[in-house]
Amino acid sequence: MMKSYATFAAIVLSIAAVSGCSSGEQKYASAQKAKETTSLDRVREWLTFFSNSGQTDSGVSLIREELGKVSVPGVETAVLQKEFDAATSHPNPATRKKLAAELLKKLPAQ
Repeated sequence: MMKSYATFAAIVLSIAAVSGCSSGEQKYASAQKAKETTSLDRVREWLTFFSNSGQTDSGVSLIREELGKVSVPGVETAVLQKEFDAATSHPNPATRKKLAAELLKKLPAQ
């Protein structure tokens, strides 16, 4: 009787352990999704400010790094970063605004 109870308990515990692992993976996946959304939101917010003002600030390198975490279907990250660099380094503020607005349009909708 005791041996069958121990076997039953071992089976139940192993099932619980496997279930716990898969639910942990699901939580991790949703946390990763939230992180991507946060990066996209930060980039969109900064580009919106930049396309309106044309003025860069100390956050340029941080936003460029965040842009590297954003995935846009059909567009390589390096291309987005190159366009970002062109927009932020252009000497003419009107052109900077225009380039930033064009880049903003390429980002996925929230």
